Order: sequence, then C-alpha cells, then structure tokens
Amino acid sequence: MKKTLIPIIIILRKITPRYILDFFRFKRRVKKLYEIRKSTKPIQISNFSDIFQRLDISPDSNIFIHSGSDWLGEVEGGVLSVVKSIATYFESGTVVMPSFAMEGMTGEYLDENIFSVNKTASKMGLITEIFRRYPKVERSFHPTHSVCALGANSKYITSSHEKCIYPFEESSPFGKLAKLKGKILLIGVGL
Repeated sequence: MKKTLIPIIIILRKITPRYILDFFRFKRRVKKLYEIRKSTKPIQISNFSDIFQRLDISPDSNIFIHSGSDWLGEVEGGVLSVVKSIATYFESGTVVMPSFAMEGMTGEYLDENIFSVNKTASKMGLITEIFRRYPKVERSFHPTHSVCALGANSKYITSSHEKCIYPFEESSPFGKLAKLKGKILLIGVGL
C-alpha cells in the first residue's frame, strides 16, 4: 500500500504552492524543536572545552564546524557564548565554518542577488552568522559557497576561492583544509 502512495505524494508536492509546503515544514520543525528542548537540559558553556578534549581535538587543530543552534538547545550565555568558547579553545588553531550566501539553487541565487564579502549574511545558521561577524574572521570571496575562518591558517584557507572553477575543488578552502589534515565537527546537527 505504501508504494502506491508515493506517486500520489510526489504529484501533490508538485502541484501544491511552495508557501503551503514551507508552512507545513515549518510546523514540523517547530514540533521537533519543542520535543528536543523539552527533553534536554541547558548546556553549560564551560562544558564545550571539556567536550573538545574528550573528543581528542587539540586546540591547535584546523577544524571545520557545521552547526545548528536550534538543535543545540538552550546554552548558557546564548549563541555568542558558543562562538566565543570555540574561538578561545582553538586560539592556536584555525576554525572554519560555512558561510554560504544562498538557499536553494545556485543559478537562481546568482541571477537575483549581489554578493558582498562584508555584508552578505550566512544562510548556514545563527552560529555561522555570528562567527562571520566575529573580530578578525576572514571570509572567502565566493558568491555562493564562501567560508569564514579564524586563526593561524585563516588567510591561507580563505584566499583565492573566487578563482576556483568549482567551489569544492582542491584549491578551494575545502581542499586546503584537507591538505592541512583538518577535522570536521558537528555541533547541534547530524549527518
């Protein structure tokens, strides 16, 4: 019975206006967030460095962080304290976060928007946007897949991204991070 419903669901998604689909996605997300926040206790900001140490991530690491403040739950001091804690712990290393300027299709975004390395907001979540605005953070000059970096290798990682034919190629920040044997850390998000 389930297999016969799949084509009907696909057709319904195609004919339903986007704003209605977005509304139901939003409602589902709010319900999930409520359940997460109800079942978790607040995170103490002092626990972040303990967590990094338990994960065997040294303070001089080159680390790429994907994050989701909504899914993280309540944190002592709010999201800014998360960014400060990360910057402090990795003071002798390099922190990199995505600061992609777009949601949806790349072509549509480029047709309708102008990218400003200093002003265009990150669409990758609140933590990444606060990190983008944090003192001494460098941002790569790529109109759709920019990254922000702070620390020892930030200039190297963010430089020349605009010259890449593809945003994830070997000479991109992602390739450079791989050459530096960087690590990926997920905070408040899953695979």
